[in-house]
Amino acid sequence: MTDRPLLASVLRLAALTIAALVSAANGGCSGGAGGPIDPASEPSPTAPSGDATADRWSGTWTSETTVSGSFVATFTRTGDTVTGEVSFTGSPCFAGGRYEGRIDGDELDGVLRAGDIRVEMRATLSATQMNGTYFTANAGACTGDRGTLAAHR
Repeated sequence: MTDRPLLASVLRLAALTIAALVSAANGGCSGGAGGPIDPASEPSPTAPSGDATADRWSGTWTSETTVSGSFVATFTRTGDTVTGEVSFTGSPCFAGGRYEGRIDGDELDGVLRAGDIRVEMRATLSATQMNGTYFTANAGACTGDRGTLAAHR
């Protein structure tokens, strides 16, 4: 049985991961990488069905350094495991990565990875919104950056 708040949490975490990667990259760097993402062009997420669900989230991320950008995340949930891909704009260090995490109730916790880059993310989900934080644990000059993210589906 699919739990709507749980699915929302997973999607929120994905958005958080994307935001974290983008923010971390911009936190200690200058310049830009990645192309623009038009969230309006992304398809609407599908309703949960079965044990595995997929959803698409779009939103924004903001570093404590005030650097910001947008992101799009697509997640799949199987049981309490959430995986997916995140792409974002505004980061000079990377433009996306693979997300792996777990959902517990409406809380999503996980890690976004792109090669050696690692961003820890945590988000709270609702049926249509995701809000959270990120910390860039390893991303070259962007290491140590942290910030917030917000997304919708």
